[in-house]
Amino acid sequence: ANLRACYKANPVPANVHCFGQLSLRLQLIPAGGSGIRLLLRSATEFYASSSQPMHPSRPTHAVGIDLGTTHSLVAAMKSGVAECLPDAQGRVLLPSVVRYLAGGARHIGHEAAAAQTLDPSNTVASVKRFMGRGLADIAGHEALPYDFVSSQDAGGMLRLSTAAGIKSPVDVSAEILATLRFLAADSFDS
Repeated sequence: ANLRACYKANPVPANVHCFGQLSLRLQLIPAGGSGIRLLLRSATEFYASSSQPMHPSRPTHAVGIDLGTTHSLVAAMKSGVAECLPDAQGRVLLPSVVRYLAGGARHIGHEAAAAQTLDPSNTVASVKRFMGRGLADIAGHEALPYDFVSSQDAGGMLRLSTAAGIKSPVDVSAEILATLRFLAADSFDS
């Protein structure tokens, strides 16, 4: 109830989306930058400056995700110190690569990057370069290993045909973001 009152008293900015106790803020990097950053924060931290009373006994965490064109990472504030969160093998950078397999299976990150030369048409890398573009916008698309599908029903947005079906750049990016989100969740559970 306290959190609900806080939401009513403090309008949520347009670039913030709330999911229960978490808020997601989309931050576009200024011109010259190379990415989209997503910042996940607990609702108690997001509204810490609110006039509504917060519960100081609840832990607050800030988690940032950098979805890069070639590599992505997730970082968190733990005990007031920012740190990049490593995977089980101790690597902090995740290649922004997704490999789609028949039956809906997929490999994300290092395993997908290792298969890039073996299965190039189903292994999607640097997908951010295709965001918001149609087939006519991609110079030299014939030389790329992908089977592009231009869909008029999707407003001309470019899509890729893979062993797991038709995928948009947003679908591929969501796979990478989900992997990083699970990595962050695992690090707070331990």
